[in-house]
Parts: sequence; C-alpha cells; structure tokens
Amino acid sequence: MGPVSEYCLKVANQKPAFQLFTTPDNFTVASGGDAELKVHLIREAGFDGKVDVWLEGLPAGVQTSRGQFRADQLFEPNADGADMIIPEIAFRIHVPESIPVGSYTIRVYGAPADEPDDTSNRVEAHATIMIGPLLDLWNFIRRPLPAITMTVVQPFSAELLIDVRTLRLERGKSATIELKAENVPEDSHFRLVDLPDGVQYRVLAGQGARVTVTLEAGMEAKEGTFEISVETGVGSRWASSPLIALSIQVSDGR
Repeated sequence: MGPVSEYCLKVANQKPAFQLFTTPDNFTVASGGDAELKVHLIREAGFDGKVDVWLEGLPAGVQTSRGQFRADQLFEPNADGADMIIPEIAFRIHVPESIPVGSYTIRVYGAPADEPDDTSNRVEAHATIMIGPLLDLWNFIRRPLPAITMTVVQPFSAELLIDVRTLRLERGKSATIELKAENVPEDSHFRLVDLPDGVQYRVLAGQGARVTVTLEAGMEAKEGTFEISVETGVGSRWASSPLIALSIQVSDGR
C-alpha cells in the first residue's frame, strides 16, 4: 500500500449465456426416411431463462419444427455426482424421396426466448466429439467439429435374417447356419466375418431366399466363444446378419 504501489483494474460487461451441442456428430438418413438430431443445452452461471432452438440450411422440402428449452430444465450434477443431467431436445427430420442423394451442411441455433430475435444474441450449436462426464465417464475431451452434416443416401432394404443367435461347434465336426436373404440378388456372394482360426465354411445355395452356411471345425480350432456374422455385398453397401455367438468346444469323444 502507498503511492509507489501499482494496481490493475479490469471491468467486464458480460451477459449470462449458454452453450449448445448436438448428437450425433453427423448423421445419415435414407431418402424417404427419418432421422433424429438431439440438441443439448449447457447453462453458464447466471442464465436461467427459456431458450428457443431451430435448424437452418435444410434442403427445400425437409421440414422440422422449432423447439424450446424450459427455464426449469437445468444443467446440473446427477444424484451420484459422477455425471451430469443435460437438457436435450430431439428434432425429428423427415427427408422426402424427392431430395437428391448427397451431403448437406446444416446449422443449429438457439436464442433466449425473452429477447428480440436478432443475430446478435444467437448461439450456434456445434457437433462435438466427447468422452467424459457428458457420457458418464470421468475424464473428458470436447472438440467441436467445423459443421454438422446430414448425408442423404438411397434406401437400403437388403436383410440377412437368422433363427438362432447361438451355435455350438465341436472340434472335428460341423454345424449349419440357416439364413433368409431378403432383397438380396440371387448371384450374391456370402462370407463369414470374424471366424476364429481353425474353422472353415461353405455356402450352399438354398431354395428361394434360403441360404445354408456349413461350418467345420478342425482339431486345432481354439476353444472359446466368438461373435461372428454373415454378410453379403449389395451394390456398394453391405447387408449383415445379427451377431451369432459361436462356441468352439472339445469333442465329447476327445
């Protein structure tokens, strides 16, 4: 204290504010189908008002409504204190079949509901890659992406259906998987994915949409349970069966 002391006084005029982010980071929707985009609200200290939220940049013909966060929707710790309660609004986006296939950059904005609607008080939402409390973990990384992208693709109706989800296979023996291939070309080639070493397979053509896959386990096949699936290429895309739990066991006869 005294005449030789120096002081620095800083004055800031800062309005209470909020942040917005979206999940998923980017999303894909089939032409004629629907997608869901969630917008999440993080309140900064002092802001407790309602927030209007809307989307811009959607192609002509794609409609979605505006949303609003209520004043009582709070960003706060959960009961155990290990993660957060984060308010969210889910926007349902319908893409008519008339929309061309391609990628579209969209914008998500929010503004205080009790203030005049102008660009000065807008907050833009960002797609965010995150690991941490926002996803119920302890450490976190938030890295905003430069844009939110909606990718429109052609509808894909090919399916591989199975009746069983578990399969037991003994060393030195064989087992079969029965498939129903819907909307799959007759000349399609099928393959097994993540098959363990020592197990071979053959695909047998069935009648109509039925396909039979025969698995044979050699005597050196590793014991254990493995998740496998059957897939086939349809154009530039892949149709895959549900996961099958394949259990490799030692033959009872040893």
